[in-house]
Amino acid sequence: LSDSGTPASSIAQPCTAELQEAAERERELWFPWCGVMINSRTLEIAMDCSRYRGSYMADSITVEYDVNPGLALRDKLINFVKPRCHPIYLDSALNSTYRVQLHLFEVLSLAAIKYYCHVRKLTALSHANVPSTQFATRIVRDVAYCTYRFGSTRCEQAQCAFVVTADDVLYLTVKAFSLVLAKKQTDHSGLLRELADIGKRTAGSLSKGKRRELDAVMAEPVVRGILY
Repeated sequence: LSDSGTPASSIAQPCTAELQEAAERERELWFPWCGVMINSRTLEIAMDCSRYRGSYMADSITVEYDVNPGLALRDKLINFVKPRCHPIYLDSALNSTYRVQLHLFEVLSLAAIKYYCHVRKLTALSHANVPSTQFATRIVRDVAYCTYRFGSTRCEQAQCAFVVTADDVLYLTVKAFSLVLAKKQTDHSGLLRELADIGKRTAGSLSKGKRRELDAVMAEPVVRGILY
């Protein structure tokens, strides 16, 4: 996932070499400490995603073949995002709005990869069908809702400033799942169409400035180095 604290779209692009040098300087500002990354210049806090790089996400997936594997998948995704909606990442007094948005996009992209791997393993081992478009859409919406609820509630309890709205989180969730599932469009074509529709409706509720902010976040290569 991205270690950069600067939107990709805001970096001047005179040549590839200069871009790479600037990105490397930015990465050098971050150092690991107790499972998080700290920016030595701004003191912002980021999730340490290095353990996800270079390994297959599917290897960490355990599929439950119980009465309702679909609900089990939903619960797994929600339980994955919950501990990562921590005020230390979401407090805008510690982190820039961009950093908060990027953290959420990273978490949601990882959740989308887990969804992709879980469904692929479930259908391969049990010969079950891919979740219906209606149910899969419900899972994505539930992930977005719970991510916002966890973040806003925990920040309120910790008396932290949480500047992200429910529509922001839904927009990021839809885009994260769309980017990940585009790798296997034929298996998720119905869900991708629904996500495209939800994305358009949600974008319409956002200001132009907000859309530019979120689009800058989504320009970051957050799934780089993760195999799935």
